[in-house]
Amino acid sequence: MMWGSATLHLGKKTYKVKKGETFYFTANRTHFLSADNKTGVVLIWISTPPSF
Repeated sequence: MMWGSATLHLGKKTYKVKKGETFYFTANRTHFLSADNKTGVVLIWISTPPSF
């Protein structure tokens, strides 16, 4: 569940994630999320099994 939009960074690629969309990936590459500075983002992040 997500409000707003975010950018998902996976390795050298980026993906725009919009409200109502979901994503999944294998955590074997560098990854992080960034949010629009004006609107921000609220999301639920589920990781299984934990990779940290």
